[in-house]
Amino acid sequence: MGSFYGDYLQLKHSVRCAGVSGHWYVACQLHFEDRGFLVSDRGVTVLVRAARAFFDERNESLAAAGKSVSDSTQARDEHITHDPMVMNAVRSSADLLHAVLEQLAEVQLLIGASACGDQETGLEASDAPGLRAGDSEWKMQDARLRQKIQRLESENAELHSQNQELATKIATSKIQETTPENSLESGEMFSWEERKRLILLQMEEDSFDANQFAASLGNEIELGKETPEAFIDRLRLEIEHRDEEIAELRHLLDQQTETRSDGTAIGASAIADMFDTNELIAQERGKLQQLQVEWEEKFRAGEIEASLERAKLSRERQEVLAKKQELELQLEQLQREHRQTTAVDASSSRRWWAKLGLAQEEF
Repeated sequence: MGSFYGDYLQLKHSVRCAGVSGHWYVACQLHFEDRGFLVSDRGVTVLVRAARAFFDERNESLAAAGKSVSDSTQARDEHITHDPMVMNAVRSSADLLHAVLEQLAEVQLLIGASACGDQETGLEASDAPGLRAGDSEWKMQDARLRQKIQRLESENAELHSQNQELATKIATSKIQETTPENSLESGEMFSWEERKRLILLQMEEDSFDANQFAASLGNEIELGKETPEAFIDRLRLEIEHRDEEIAELRHLLDQQTETRSDGTAIGASAIADMFDTNELIAQERGKLQQLQVEWEEKFRAGEIEASLERAKLSRERQEVLAKKQELELQLEQLQREHRQTTAVDASSSRRWWAKLGLAQEEF
């Protein structure tokens, strides 16, 4: 009960802040909703009844407190000049008790209004026209919202049932279209993904016939065969179509303007203009061109020197070859002369030994 009294004090503060000090019934509901509780009108009535029981129990204590207040007032008049601290305490206690009495009176009014409302309708107070109008408005809005929710739920259920019926009809029609009589037509009407879904659906319903499916595929293959001439014609048409597209794209690329209507450059032209307008890039380009000219001149001079050196080396090589041939000839001639001289000397020495009557072997 003490916690409820604290709630009552917070309720009074919220009522004053909300500006509905006369409508205690609505204020109580606002207070508890602000605290996170969804309290209905019947719940507020129960809370008010609990408050009434609490304050009935405290009536006697409050009457005694009022009597003590009067006694305290007399004591204050008697001892006003003797103990100021005691008088201050008595004064604060008296103010607190007066505040409690005022709150009690307000709660008693609330209890009376709640009791009258509970006897008549359980939700409205007969002596509060403003409260009755507010409650009726909230009730009407709540009724409208409930009706709207019920209507939406019924529409949702109806749409769900219609969706299921349509899905059943579509599945049935697709299953019927996969029969042998319409197998070729269904193959032309549906893609492979759709036919695969139909096959899976038939497998789930145990209505798939593999023989019929194979027969339909065979018929489609037979119908799908084309002669080599037709195949070549189809490829030729496809190639011509692709060539036309390529020619059109090339024409668009050739006819594309380098600048827009407002003079703004686009594509490679825009990048080239950006580089051309940069002074640093222009200077670097000039330096590179100068270096290119210098190195080209150096390459030319190097090529000339290399050609002269090659000519000189070829002449020297020819001279060396000529000297080599001449030396080889001289060497051969000297070798012949040496052989001849050796042969002449050997024959003359043998003749002398023979003339002397001596043989060379004896020595």
